[in-house]
Amino acid sequence: MAEICMFAANYLPNIGGIERYTLYVGRQLTAMGHHVTIVTNNCFGLADKEEADGMMIYRLPCYNFLRGRYPCPQKNKTYRRLYREIEQLPFDFVVIHARFYFHSLNAAKMAYRRRIPCITIEHGTGHLSVNQPLLDKAGALFEHFLTAQLKRYCHHYYGVSQAACDWSAHFGIRSEGVLYNAVDIEEIETLAANRSRSFKEEFGVPDGLPVVAFVGRLIPEKGIVQLIDAIEQLKQPVRLLVAGDGALAEQLNKRERQKTILLGPLPFNEVIALLSESDIFCLPSDSEGMPTSVLEAVAAGCFVITTAHGGAKELIVDENHGIIMEDNRLETVKNALTRALSDPAYCQRAAEVCKEALCRHFTFTATAGRIVEVMEELRS
Repeated sequence: MAEICMFAANYLPNIGGIERYTLYVGRQLTAMGHHVTIVTNNCFGLADKEEADGMMIYRLPCYNFLRGRYPCPQKNKTYRRLYREIEQLPFDFVVIHARFYFHSLNAAKMAYRRRIPCITIEHGTGHLSVNQPLLDKAGALFEHFLTAQLKRYCHHYYGVSQAACDWSAHFGIRSEGVLYNAVDIEEIETLAANRSRSFKEEFGVPDGLPVVAFVGRLIPEKGIVQLIDAIEQLKQPVRLLVAGDGALAEQLNKRERQKTILLGPLPFNEVIALLSESDIFCLPSDSEGMPTSVLEAVAAGCFVITTAHGGAKELIVDENHGIIMEDNRLETVKNALTRALSDPAYCQRAAEVCKEALCRHFTFTATAGRIVEVMEELRS
């Protein structure tokens, strides 16, 4: 049994791909007999330390910059006390999720100082964006600076997809392999079969009317504006159900919509209920690593339309598996939706083929097993 520490700048109850990856990898490593500690930021004013899902969770005081998207350490008395305690724990291996946080840099420094084998996992394929050109440029420069500092202390890098590994090369990082993002297929199938909520019934969606779903943060880089515009312009009868919250929520709620229903943020079981009632899942994003929402949609039986930005194309390898768009311009999204809605039989076949590929290659059992192999290689 090994003592494994995972550093993730954001964690539950925040909902996102890194958060779910950390949770499910941690659960699987625990099931394999390892002891897992998660160190995160206390963005929600929760307990400093608690045990959950068989893992010990430390939450460090922080400043919630960018509405919690970029938490930074608040090195007060509580922070110093918790960090002293963490530094005394007998870790055998440190896993850092995402390289562009101060939280990650501090983790790498600790591992380096204590000579603990350490890896950093890349989860994205683009710079963090606030959709303001000058701020984005400054942010990119800062990200390069922080990554350069991280590289001084952590020397082993992986990605949640090959696309994420390729993005790491932008920072002069040579990745050593892929530790795929994944989903718990059995859990999703169980939740889908025992839906806690019917969105079709609740919102009066007629039987037989195609449903398109979107799950994710309502921010410009997710392509949500183009998706809503495309749906509203389609001639075919259809409903778009949108689950999520973010900077664009207020703006989108004020828009006149005929075919789009905004659901707000949903708990995981209701996200799966939504996906299980949907025919098509569309994520026209600018940047992704290996999007968890796509994997969840495939596991729930949806036909997927997404972009070539990121790792989704490693699952949706051709048109027999789904539609990969070259960009997320309005016309591109509209054409992809039109094609899918005009051929339900094709969508059903592709969804089945894609799910078979998901079950073969994208499970947390396989990912956690590979992490253990990496740990053993670095410890030998």
